[in-house]
Amino acid sequence: MTSKSLEMPPQNPPAPGFFPKVKRQTKGVDLSGQVANITGANTGLDFHCARHLLALKLSGLILAVRSRENGEEAVAKLQKEFPAVRLEVWELEMTSYESIQLFAHRVETDLVRLDITILNSGLAPRCIFCANQFRHPLKYVALLLHWRHHLG
Repeated sequence: MTSKSLEMPPQNPPAPGFFPKVKRQTKGVDLSGQVANITGANTGLDFHCARHLLALKLSGLILAVRSRENGEEAVAKLQKEFPAVRLEVWELEMTSYESIQLFAHRVETDLVRLDITILNSGLAPRCIFCANQFRHPLKYVALLLHWRHHLG
């Protein structure tokens, strides 16, 4: 399944300069030897982000997803296009503090390196934002991954 946005015709910006044309500056970019994590990378923008990183010779990619089954389907698609890359599916539910803690522990114990982390652009279709449970864990994951990247 591809993103519906790929089927849409180009849109004209509402005013000149409102949406500047972005040029991809990937010439010479080589991510060989690097490992990335993308949350929600089984669909939409994040799946296409994964494809883009893999096209830049990324060596390893972790798809952190809610559904292992959906993650495995995405890995199968990516593996066909990029057969030499190490792809993994890790379960992560960003609305569950326990899931975030387990994921963070796995990052600390299972990975030698983590070079890139992209937190997804997904939307939550149901009311899940409990202030006491949600705000703190998201900060924890972001800080942990930042710390892991910079302090090794």
